[in-house]
Amino acid sequence: MTDHVSAQAADGLIKLPEMKRELQISDEWLGGRDGYLERVKEIEGNGHLSTNQDFQAASKLLKSITKHSNALESVRKDYAKPFTQAAKLIKQVSDVARDPLEKAKGVLSKIIGDYAAEQRRIEREERAKAEQAAREEAERKLSEQSDDDMFSDPDEEITVETEAVSRRAVSNNIRVIQKVHISFIDEERVPRAFCSVDQRKINQYIRDNNAELKAALAEKDEGGTIEPIEGVTLILETKPVST
Repeated sequence: MTDHVSAQAADGLIKLPEMKRELQISDEWLGGRDGYLERVKEIEGNGHLSTNQDFQAASKLLKSITKHSNALESVRKDYAKPFTQAAKLIKQVSDVARDPLEKAKGVLSKIIGDYAAEQRRIEREERAKAEQAAREEAERKLSEQSDDDMFSDPDEEITVETEAVSRRAVSNNIRVIQKVHISFIDEERVPRAFCSVDQRKINQYIRDNNAELKAALAEKDEGGTIEPIEGVTLILETKPVST
């Protein structure tokens, strides 16, 4: 974080860069776009390319379309740059200004959490005692009923209420929750059902072995596949690239 950003955060004033108020896409660009769309529609109507001449013409058209589209993208990036810089600056200054409060929140949350955890422990102990007392009372009443079998109704239901336990550490301003979270992961012991495939590693394998994989797929019929990695099926895709 620069001293400039820190200074702006300190005085609360964010100085934004100069930005354009309007962006007009030229009629020339829009007209060119519509012309290209019509030409692609014609080719699409034919369904396929029949000759090498058709292929060369379509390739040239694809390159022209890419160049035309990228021209507007370049304008967009130039126009958006000050807005992007402004958004980044606003976030940086805001983050610096908020940082002391966020750290203070962390300290206070830890203190509150420790107290609440202790109160929850006490609650559990009190609830366990109340439940134990209720069980003992039920056993006592059952024993008295057995001792006085002659005069008691064997179908009489024995009812014992468990003493209510007051909820502790309750606030009108915050909610205190207890959440299960991951403490440690031993990757070597995690079952496969909880492991996900890393496509980045697969793509790196393809890059490292690109020539061999292409050669193996070239020997297959169109649409043929290979499985060089167990569970991973590869197919050869052919597509044009224009810049």
